[in-house]
Amino acid sequence: MITGHCIGVWLQLQEIWILNVAGPKDDKCPGIHKQTSRFLKNVLSEHNFNSEAEPGQCI
Repeated sequence: MITGHCIGVWLQLQEIWILNVAGPKDDKCPGIHKQTSRFLKNVLSEHNFNSEAEPGQCI
């Protein structure tokens, strides 16, 4: 199972600066936007990503 922690570690190791998220729209899959936003916020906050950091730099 891929966890939020694993995704955060992968983002850091790969020095991902831009992440394109694609999938079904909320009208086709009700609640998906809220669920995805919550998941990504948790991943990014857990790994202390800073939106003002330089590319490849995590705090």
